Amino acid sequence: MRESLKRYSAEFVGTFVLVLCSCGAWLELKAVGYVGVALAVGLATAAMGYALGQVSGAHLNPAVSLGMYLDRRIDARDLFGYWAGQFLGALAGAAMVFLLVALSNVGVATAADLGCNGFGSRSPVGVWLFGAILVEVAISCILTLVALGSTGGRGREQSSGVARGVALAGVTMFAAPLTRASANPARSFGPALMMAFAGDPVPLGQLWVFIVAPFVGASLAAAIHGFLKPGAKPIKK
Repeated sequence: MRESLKRYSAEFVGTFVLVLCSCGAWLELKAVGYVGVALAVGLATAAMGYALGQVSGAHLNPAVSLGMYLDRRIDARDLFGYWAGQFLGALAGAAMVFLLVALSNVGVATAADLGCNGFGSRSPVGVWLFGAILVEVAISCILTLVALGSTGGRGREQSSGVARGVALAGVTMFAAPLTRASANPARSFGPALMMAFAGDPVPLGQLWVFIVAPFVGASLAAAIHGFLKPGAKPIKK
């Protein structure tokens, strides 16, 4: 039980840092641009992979945890424990960013300020529902596939963070102008709930897309990985 609590706590801490860096970078979008946002989330993921990889694997993402469960890396109890840590960590990270906004001269936070994911009028380029679903399924599939392929061997949990950080930075550069690049239900949940608290319910109303689509993408990644991963017998040359 104690070891399980350590894993779930590690997921809380790691997801807190990821959302803090991600949403914080969106506050400075004019200064850092989309590339800066992508680097912020990528570097945070890589750093947390090294810091927490040996404790919990540093999933930092409910979709990645679902992929690990479908690939039989974790059991159902750990899946729900990881989800609890991740969603609570994301909410804490978003609350921290919201507090920083409230204590600064930025003014009342808007959806763009907290980096809330969205489609339609809440998309930087106006991508609509079907396009947003396609984008989120695709980038979640890529990210989970990288997570599955870069872990599994003894001692690889920490170095996997670098691979996942690079992958996350890459898909964020592509998807940030479209949906503000979720690929992570917890990362979408925290800012959307804080915006609802601030009186803007639209991100919370659109949240279902950024929960369902990443889970679909993760399930697709698990199926692809299961088909492609090497069997027990080595390939003869």
